[in-house]
Amino acid sequence: MKTPQTPKNFEEYYEKGIRYSLAFKDEKAILAFTKAIKLNPNCAKAYLHRAQSKNTISDEEGALEDYTKTIELEPENYSAYYDRGLLKFELGDKKSGRADMKKGKEMLNDKLRWQRDKEKIDRKASRDRI
Repeated sequence: MKTPQTPKNFEEYYEKGIRYSLAFKDEKAILAFTKAIKLNPNCAKAYLHRAQSKNTISDEEGALEDYTKTIELEPENYSAYYDRGLLKFELGDKKSGRADMKKGKEMLNDKLRWQRDKEKIDRKASRDRI
C-alpha cells in the first residue's frame, strides 16, 4: 500500500492547493494554501488562489481579506483588484467594487499594451539585424 507523502515545503503545498482547486475541492485547497502561506507569508499568488477558493465556498469576508493581502504584497496584481471589485459589487458595495474592477481592467489593458508594443519592437529589431 502506497503511503501518501506530506508536503515539506512551500512549493509542494502551493501545488497541492492548485490541484485541489482545479478539482473543485476548495476546502482542501484552502488548507493547502494556508500551509503554504505559513511557510512563505509574502507570496501574493498563494493569497490570491486562497481568496478565489474562499469565494467559491461563499467565505466572502475571508476572500476579501485575502484579495486585499494580495494587493498589499503585489500592487500590480490586476486579477486581485478585479476579483475583489466583483465580490464587493456582488455584496452591495457597488461604488468601491466598480473602482476596483476598473483599476484591474486598466492594469490588464496596460500590461497587454506593453506586451504588444514590446513584440513590435522585438520584431523591428529582428528585421533590422537581417
